[in-house]
Amino acid sequence: NRPGYVYWTNPGQPDGASPSNSLSVTAPTEPLIGGFTFNGGCYAYSRSEIYELLFGGPNAIPTFTPVKTPVGRGVASPYAVAVGHLVYFLSDDGIYQTDCSSPAVSITDQAMRPLFRQPIGQDSTELIYRYVDYSVDSHQLAWAGHELWFIYKDDSATFQCWVYDPIGNRWRTEDQDSSLSVRSVVAADDTQPYARVLFNGQAGGSN
Repeated sequence: NRPGYVYWTNPGQPDGASPSNSLSVTAPTEPLIGGFTFNGGCYAYSRSEIYELLFGGPNAIPTFTPVKTPVGRGVASPYAVAVGHLVYFLSDDGIYQTDCSSPAVSITDQAMRPLFRQPIGQDSTELIYRYVDYSVDSHQLAWAGHELWFIYKDDSATFQCWVYDPIGNRWRTEDQDSSLSVRSVVAADDTQPYARVLFNGQAGGSN
């Protein structure tokens, strides 16, 4: 009912929240769809912009001030953000990285770029990899095993998975088959390189 507001819990009491613990960040025409923390800062985002919530006030009465970041882009869907060494997010034309204090930089490989721009009225039947379906909120970015995982539903309603190696600055695809369809990724032990857990939705999980 209040799409441009952020809410927070009471200090030291995460199960409770005062009615006054809320903040108007955006107009109702720009609803907030998610948030994250990075480098000690709190952030909220819409499909148009990313905002930092600057903390102020004593511990007993915390207050926040919303400030639009210089990132310059919004996030395409609620779960399309991942926090690693930087913040990674899906926008309306590809995947970007930022430190939240400077404009976002695209990490979308040139060969991948057509996936994010489906011409109106055209399907991707003849393509090896089909277009990202922006009409559904099924996109997820996850930081696991020191890599960035991008899971999305394509225009044939099939889940696809790409993985980005920030050291090598390159992408690869994770093969999908009838026995494993990657739907979500979480880090099992991110202190070890390439440690990860893959979940394949309705059928259960796989390591």
